[in-house]
Amino acid sequence: RAFKLADASLVAPLLLITPPLVIITGFIVLGEVPAIGGIVGIFLTVFGLMTLLSPGGSFSLSAVRNYVASDRGVQLGLLGSFLFAFSFPYDKQTVLASSGIFATAMRMSSVGMLVLGLNAVLNRRFLHEVVPTVKQWRMPLLSVSAVSAVGDFLTTQALAYSLVAYAASMKRLWPLWTILLA
Repeated sequence: RAFKLADASLVAPLLLITPPLVIITGFIVLGEVPAIGGIVGIFLTVFGLMTLLSPGGSFSLSAVRNYVASDRGVQLGLLGSFLFAFSFPYDKQTVLASSGIFATAMRMSSVGMLVLGLNAVLNRRFLHEVVPTVKQWRMPLLSVSAVSAVGDFLTTQALAYSLVAYAASMKRLWPLWTILLA
């Protein structure tokens, strides 16, 4: 919804706020503490985000606050970042207790069914439009789904080998690619 309401170049960088939050949630849920250098790197990334969100290229906290308060897409992007920061440490627990491929399959299937169910309930035309739309766009949908699944699996598998805050930081390279490709 955030990407629908605001430019991708504004919403995607908001995901960079997730790693600092994951430092906190990773400590609370998993007891993980990243190195000082890792923490400094994560906060430098957030400073870059604030610079991007500052109108006119000059950084000020009040300008960022006003901008966030005035744009619904940005607000929803921030909400998504907070929700991701809360759930990511639990993703690591799932990987450690099971496997990356199982966690990815369950997460993607659950989200897919939830989105389809909500659309079917909220939009009466959805059920009539979904089949023709999927037939028309089957190859792009398949391509995007495959790339997303592989990326999600690799990120999820990385949780088994590193601290959750570092894995969240690596996953946040996604905004860079979103901005470049959008």
